[in-house]
Amino acid sequence: MALVWSDEYVTGIAEIDQQHKAIFREMGSLAMSLLQGKNYTDVQRELKQLALVLHEHINYEELMMFQEGCLPEVMWGHSEDHQLFLQHLNVASNELMSHDEIRAFLRYAVFWMRYHILTIDKPVCAQFLAMRKGMSSEEAYSHSAAVVIEAVPLLLGGLHQTYSELYDSQLRVVHQNSHLLEVQQKLKQTNQELEERVTRRTNELTEANRKLQDEYEKLQLLNQKLESAQGQLLQSDKMAAIGQLAAGVAHEINNPVGFVNANLGTLKSYVDSLLLLISTFEQVSDELPAGVQQRLHEVKENIELDYVRQDIIELLAESADGLDRVKQIVQDLKDFARAGESVWQDSDLHRGLDSTLNVVWNELKYKAKVHKEYGEIPLVRCVPAQINQVFMNMMINAAHAIEGMGEITLKTGREGEEVWISITDTGKGMSEAVRKRIFEPFFTTKAVGQGTGLGLSLAYSIIQKHKGHIEVVSTEGIGTTFTIYLPIAGKGEISADGK
Repeated sequence: MALVWSDEYVTGIAEIDQQHKAIFREMGSLAMSLLQGKNYTDVQRELKQLALVLHEHINYEELMMFQEGCLPEVMWGHSEDHQLFLQHLNVASNELMSHDEIRAFLRYAVFWMRYHILTIDKPVCAQFLAMRKGMSSEEAYSHSAAVVIEAVPLLLGGLHQTYSELYDSQLRVVHQNSHLLEVQQKLKQTNQELEERVTRRTNELTEANRKLQDEYEKLQLLNQKLESAQGQLLQSDKMAAIGQLAAGVAHEINNPVGFVNANLGTLKSYVDSLLLLISTFEQVSDELPAGVQQRLHEVKENIELDYVRQDIIELLAESADGLDRVKQIVQDLKDFARAGESVWQDSDLHRGLDSTLNVVWNELKYKAKVHKEYGEIPLVRCVPAQINQVFMNMMINAAHAIEGMGEITLKTGREGEEVWISITDTGKGMSEAVRKRIFEPFFTTKAVGQGTGLGLSLAYSIIQKHKGHIEVVSTEGIGTTFTIYLPIAGKGEISADGK
């Protein structure tokens, strides 16, 4: 029933291997206590010790994943699998369970430990080793897929062994029943007792089969989540390609904008000269013959010279303003084309808010009037592209929360060694139950196909990486305020060696 350590469980990370061995020892000790028929108190003590060792291992492993820089979806999946097993373990260690129930739980725990090491811990450790060699978290995640594939035959072998043990148990029951029928007349009372024992054992096997079926369904659900994570990774690749396209388009737009701007400057100079010439003609018109003066006056009236003179100046000014707007949009496109960069630098968050606002303006302009109330804040050490991504997600969410036409207010300020940025909308707000879950991966209140539930969880992950935090205040029917706090000194920055 207990696990036996072998090379197939080696992850390549010595600390994690030692912790796995400690868990194996605790499971072996629990199995021996059950085999020896120790009393309930001793068995429960063994279960609580197993829970303690597992808690310490899980905390260490999840902290290491965060420090090594694993992808958020990898950390979510890993943590979810941990939490599911810990729930089962807490039930087993805190409820009054019989030895048979604990034995059934231990059989499940052995299978779970084998599955978890082979398909989750080993791939994660492979990612650690790959990132230490210079791979990005995305490359390391792709690299670890081979480890999962290698584990499939071993996992299937474990399933085969588990079903084989169940079959042998059932076969023994059948043989016992056959034997009891042969001696029924001599041992009627004994046979009755054995039949009751067989019934209990059959119920146990049925329950074990049900639990295995539950685990199989959970494994299917995990595969679906893995497929979803793969889809998110493909979406990230698409976004990177779109970024490259945006950069190319921005570059191509810059060329015609450049010569149009130059031509517009030259045109303004020409217009100024022509207007000067017309003014000079008007000043000497009294010296011209009366017939010529009359003709010039008629032409002036027909073309509405006074209006044209004023309007042409305004048209040139509006064209110049339009070109400045185009140049700003092109610059913002270039900024967001670098969204994949992870370079820490001192950044002007006001500029980031403004450029983000330009990029999402088409999403906002028909939903809300935007107010900016910027305070005095210093430059902040951060990854600007990632912080802009957070701004963009929250601005779009604010627009989606507004039904009809509303208002969005952007505010900034400083508190001690932190700056804060708040985004307030006059939308429909949230209930307390929804507010508590908004940062959970895949949680969304939008209709199917309209949201993935990853926008705010990604924003939360980015701000955590920057050692900041997010506060949310919302009232149903009134609106919502998201406030982001970031350390000025950039305490989230990681050095080149990953420490």
